[in-house]
Amino acid sequence: MQGHESAVASADVRRFVHTAAEPGLQCMAWLPAHETFVDARLRIGQDQLELQTLGTGTPPVKICLGYLRSACVASKAQIPYPSGLSINWLDFAVFLEFFDLTEAMELRTECVLLSGDVEAALLCRSLGQLQRFGVPPLEKDLELPTWVAARARAAVATLTSPDILMALKRWRAGSALVAPSPPLPSRVRTSSEAGASCTGLSLSAFWKDATAGVWEVLNSPALLGIKPDPSLAAGWDAPLPLNGGDRLDGEAELSARWKKVLGDRSLAELTRSELRALFILGHRIPWQYRLALWPTWLHVADEGNEPLDDGMLCTDETCQKQIEKDVPRTRPTDLNQNQREALGRVLRAFALLRPQVGYCQGLNFVAAVELLVGFTEKQALGGLCGLTDAFCSGYYEESMSGLLRDIAVLDALLLHLLPKIHARFAEVDLPLIWIATEPLLTLFSRELKPIESICRLWDFFLIEGVCAPFAVFLAYAELAFERNLLTGAAAEDSLGAFRLLLGDSSAIAGNILQRAAFFLAPRPFGSGLNETLLQSLRKEAAGASQLADAG
Repeated sequence: MQGHESAVASADVRRFVHTAAEPGLQCMAWLPAHETFVDARLRIGQDQLELQTLGTGTPPVKICLGYLRSACVASKAQIPYPSGLSINWLDFAVFLEFFDLTEAMELRTECVLLSGDVEAALLCRSLGQLQRFGVPPLEKDLELPTWVAARARAAVATLTSPDILMALKRWRAGSALVAPSPPLPSRVRTSSEAGASCTGLSLSAFWKDATAGVWEVLNSPALLGIKPDPSLAAGWDAPLPLNGGDRLDGEAELSARWKKVLGDRSLAELTRSELRALFILGHRIPWQYRLALWPTWLHVADEGNEPLDDGMLCTDETCQKQIEKDVPRTRPTDLNQNQREALGRVLRAFALLRPQVGYCQGLNFVAAVELLVGFTEKQALGGLCGLTDAFCSGYYEESMSGLLRDIAVLDALLLHLLPKIHARFAEVDLPLIWIATEPLLTLFSRELKPIESICRLWDFFLIEGVCAPFAVFLAYAELAFERNLLTGAAAEDSLGAFRLLLGDSSAIAGNILQRAAFFLAPRPFGSGLNETLLQSLRKEAAGASQLADAG
């Protein structure tokens, strides 16, 4: 949600990043202790910069890209330039501001002098592009590996069958499902079949067992054996403070560290890299800052406190009935009566505002989180539009084509980034549509009970952007594999275990977000998950879907 720059790197930026990666850039670095510039080499590594002075015997300065605050040509910077830097060379020098990887999170500055003003400007542009999207390979035909693109196209074929489309249509309308065809016998796949798509295996057996709406089937605690954990009722998983104390002390300590970095600036002045660095301090945004940042990012900060009036509400009878059915079962232990009434009005207003969508199950859980964190009705409505536009494009429409597209993308990403886990999903006949539908439709808010855990996930989503939900799903898949949760002989066993993991708040308090951040770490050669890769896979999946429709 931090801007909408182009995800496509220009050719000069690509060439520059590849040159800066190996052999590196010849430059000069300022040594404040000696008040002089010395020869140095600047390299762009996988997720960090490395500035090595030559002939000084000192270790290189390593700057994590996630902690880089700014890269600015000296002539445009608001930082006093070194005494040894002539005014004639200001366009050749670049200031690198970054946070030191220490508890104090001190802001440091390195000054490097490059061979020309063009090179200095390219360094600043390239670092901005690398932080935001990663940089794809230099060779254009290798931007998306052909076998990954082929997987995305093949996955679409399994998701656009008449059986699945009819089942989704009935589910969207809140009706029961009827088995479209006799079930196939379930079995464990052999290793030779592991390369098969894991998006739509053995679906007929799933549809046959569905005697209620898909929502009930996917979310029934009785079906999966899920029991609420009473210890999580308070919904608090804030980190403990560094020097002992309780959770409230931890919240206060984290807020104080944010305040130190913020200084006299407003929250809107924080850069993406600063937000990343601050987020890493506790893998969450403190409540006092979250309540200011979320409305700003979702463009609803100026919305009033007045409730939505009747003229803004959908009057379609079918839509109203479905909303009235879903509201009471949406976080029933968290929402009070006033909030439930507000939720109903928000969903009806959304249905009127987005007639091409109307109402679809899943929207209720997204809107409920907004109301629980303190949004007004108008803010919740605007936030619901903003979140679904940013992260759930095409998910809730009649065809649900966006959801099917992104499940196919997940299939390709698993094969590309976690091939062993992709093979395991295929071996146990566990279709991604079973486990990915609900997290994508609800932005992971259905299974998790503590509202703070959901907020931590959404903090991550709003800071990192559209790739973040995919990275979080990959992180959950990796964690499930490491915990041997995908070893069941039947798909239903692995499904139940995976869904229990989705509802485990200790995974959020643990390292799920660190794992997800690893998938998003910039890779100069395009191997990480970034918007360039995501857009390419979506294009492949959408193209395959259009061909299937035309056929």
